[in-house]
Amino acid sequence: MKYTFIKPYEFEGKTYTELDVDIEGMTGADFAAAKKQFTKEGNFVALPAADTEFCACLLARLTKQPLEFFEHLPVKDYCALTQSVSNFLLG
Repeated sequence: MKYTFIKPYEFEGKTYTELDVDIEGMTGADFAAAKKQFTKEGNFVALPAADTEFCACLLARLTKQPLEFFEHLPVKDYCALTQSVSNFLLG
């Protein structure tokens, strides 16, 4: 999945206009690793695939970006990206 940011996004001195997420190539191991990281940080949700914060952790793993990359996104981009992951997982 290719996501185009609403406006160019600057993170750690680099400007991003889009982000390539290999969502189709995601494995169960990717999901499990993201869930372990999510719970290790003290989080718990009954349905991780529907949680935006968990989806951000999964995005970090899939894109090899730090979680902070997603946490600092403008809210519209953050919501659109995490919702896309959630829709993929629940669809």
